[in-house]
Amino acid sequence: MTIPALADRADAAAQALLLRSPSPPAIAWYAEGGVGRLRTQALSTATVPAARIDGLGPDLEGHFLWIPLGGSMVVAFEGGPLLSAGADAAIAALPIYALARAGASVAVVTGGASSLEPALEAPSLLIIEDHIHLGGHSPLRPPIDPRLGPPFLDLANAYDPALLRAAEIRAAQAGVPARAGILATSPGPTLETDAERRFLRVAGAHAVGQSIVAPVIAARHAGLRVLALAGILEGVRRRGEFTDPARMAATAGAVSEQTAQLIEALATDLCSSP
Repeated sequence: MTIPALADRADAAAQALLLRSPSPPAIAWYAEGGVGRLRTQALSTATVPAARIDGLGPDLEGHFLWIPLGGSMVVAFEGGPLLSAGADAAIAALPIYALARAGASVAVVTGGASSLEPALEAPSLLIIEDHIHLGGHSPLRPPIDPRLGPPFLDLANAYDPALLRAAEIRAAQAGVPARAGILATSPGPTLETDAERRFLRVAGAHAVGQSIVAPVIAARHAGLRVLALAGILEGVRRRGEFTDPARMAATAGAVSEQTAQLIEALATDLCSSP
């Protein structure tokens, strides 16, 4: 597939999503960890598979939900392909481009990460203020179709400062453990070595994960304001200590609740003008 074909697919998907939406989407939520309890507020408990949306299927996993929040429509995409498992980053970004074309002005990107900072404990949230992207996954591949966005994307202030400040305030008000910081990415599917984690911490990162940044790049390329939250599933790993998948899975439920609570508290802020 060529990159120019992606713009056509995004246009077709935008029209298909608008036909299913009672009002144009204001917020595109790329929910890599799912929407959690906010599923109960969706317009329907049934989800719409991406494969049934013109322009997206059949090579895109995942599904959409419509969630009214703060008087605006949030369209969430969850269950999407994993880049660490070999998915194509450009295909995985199609929901972002489609929702931007359908009218969304803000993107919320959520996923999981491991802490590199002793003060950042699990479960909690990292409100991402910047990133160190060593994962190598990017939805942008030259030649860039100008219909998708600019040929050279400047990622300075990739994360909207006003939304970041609002998230800090709302988290404190709601009692959600959260702090601003820097996310590093690794390509996966292997987890980082002890030396790699020490290097990333010295470089300024507070957490490391294998997701989140690629959809952020697509959102900024599409001109959306971005808020990104990394759910901390694992505290700082001691040297020689192995990651415990069962413990991370157990923590995921608490992180999902924290994420849903903060997004619900932020609903009005997300829809306000910068």
